[in-house]
Amino acid sequence: MTSAVNAAYIFFSLLSVILVLITTPWHWRVRNTGTLLIFWLSLGNASMGINAALFANTSEDIAPVWCDISATIGYIYAPGFTAGQLCLLRRLESIASTRHVNYSDVRRRRDLIVDLLLGIGLPLLLIPMHFVVQGHRMNIVQEYGCTSPVYYSVASIFLYQIWQIVLSLACAVYAFLTLRWFVIRRKQFTAVLQSSGSGLNKNKYVRLMALAVSELFFAFPICLYVFVSAIIHNPLMPYTSWSDVHEDFNTTLSFQLSDLTYDQRVLVELGRWLAIIAAFTFFGFFGLTKESRASYASWYDSILRTMRLRRGPRPPKAGQITSRRTEPSSALSHMQSLSRDPQTPRSFGGDEEKSWGPTPKDGSSFGMTEYTVSSPGSAVSFGPLDQTRTFGSIHPMQSVAGNDASPNGEVTFEERYGPLSTVHVTTERIVVS
Repeated sequence: MTSAVNAAYIFFSLLSVILVLITTPWHWRVRNTGTLLIFWLSLGNASMGINAALFANTSEDIAPVWCDISATIGYIYAPGFTAGQLCLLRRLESIASTRHVNYSDVRRRRDLIVDLLLGIGLPLLLIPMHFVVQGHRMNIVQEYGCTSPVYYSVASIFLYQIWQIVLSLACAVYAFLTLRWFVIRRKQFTAVLQSSGSGLNKNKYVRLMALAVSELFFAFPICLYVFVSAIIHNPLMPYTSWSDVHEDFNTTLSFQLSDLTYDQRVLVELGRWLAIIAAFTFFGFFGLTKESRASYASWYDSILRTMRLRRGPRPPKAGQITSRRTEPSSALSHMQSLSRDPQTPRSFGGDEEKSWGPTPKDGSSFGMTEYTVSSPGSAVSFGPLDQTRTFGSIHPMQSVAGNDASPNGEVTFEERYGPLSTVHVTTERIVVS
């Protein structure tokens, strides 16, 4: 029967995967390198959680193919996560230093390639490098599952073990530079972000920076401790030849919990719980924001509607407005100039002028209700479903409902006028639907 600690680990590891994946849409929409962190955190926690469940009561090789896969994930996910942090800090430092301003498409593609090579390519490169110092196929430990062994030598230090430390030190350098630029330009930082075209506002930038810096300074001492402990408890052996190191390579060794020393168990537990802590920290920064909570409510409502457990609002009486009303925002206040004559369409200025159909018979202006935060590049929708009109561009630098809408800004409104209106937001055009 599995121990209480292992059962708790299985639960929290799989829960952490779900929580981290929930934050994926926002990072993907803004092309944020935080997506790399999500990938490696999800991959590492899922692999270790499945291992803990499969081998809870045994150390036998019951899943050979899975063991080969999970053992490989086990030694590349930590360097991959740290490489993802480095990509994130590089981008934040570039934005804060204003080098990110007026990027050309060529420069953006080049930076994307560098991020992919660093965040994906380097961890994958560790696979053949690790194989050079892999003495046999794998070790299987009860409750911990499959791990890839290391033939401890000078070669193993430089080909595999040192990379985690090197990446952490590089992160520390960029973290210092990012904090330095942030302090220097703190008074003009909102303008810096708007001119960078990064799709970030000040709050999101600070959250990303705090995440990277906190996890760096929390994880680096532990990584250093694991590195030193591995060398102390595993004396270096001479790397005489390839054939000598890889003799009987297909061997699989099995270990019960009782076979491990106290120090060995501490190191293993520390490594796997650290990944869960990192995942929950990530979710704490990006999964509990106002925008995220609004998205959860929207998803929940969509599920209920799909399952036919919730009906839409009843159609209002003629001329009745059913929305929760607030004053129009500063960026949209000029909409009050629209015709209040329900029969006379008026055009609205912008890049593409279209006609506005009937307005409320009581002559009231169109109040807007902040609903959620959406991706940049869509549009604000309001009005009855049977009237679809498009207005011109909203100026991208104006403030909308208390949010700074940059050219890649993210603001969403809901207006219930008529039977029902849905919301799609953009800084480019207003769509009435």
